[in-house]
Amino acid sequence: MGFSWSPNFKGDRFRKLFGDSGQTVLRGGFSMAYVREGINTFLSIMSANPGLTLSATQNITGTPFPLTFGNLFRNGLPAPRRQHFPSPQPIQIRELITDAVNAFAPDLKTGYVESWSMGIQREINKDNVFEVRYIGNRGHQLWRQIDLNEVNVFENGVP
Repeated sequence: MGFSWSPNFKGDRFRKLFGDSGQTVLRGGFSMAYVREGINTFLSIMSANPGLTLSATQNITGTPFPLTFGNLFRNGLPAPRRQHFPSPQPIQIRELITDAVNAFAPDLKTGYVESWSMGIQREINKDNVFEVRYIGNRGHQLWRQIDLNEVNVFENGVP
């Protein structure tokens, strides 16, 4: 949402400051937009963890359907074998400094950014204008990755 206003003051005090009609314009605006991270954010974090994935590909060795080179699809698919998927195992974390475990905060919310602008434009003479403008942004609930093992080497500003 925005506005634009060209004041037309009749009194001498404001007319001297803002000029005649059409010589000064005040503008402002505000917007709010959501930050849509996308599915790749979730996939990259979850695939970085050990375990948690299960292959669902079909091959000619019979996994999960017993397909051989002589099968014809016009005869229909053979009945699937009863496949027992392995039960989930606890994640084993090796004690290496390069290992990581990634997760999402349980209260994760969609972030958004507020943007605003204000400005004044004043005609000085026929070919020149003077303009001052302020533009700002502020993000709320934006996602970030936190390293829980990070050590603050500068405690109270002293290394």
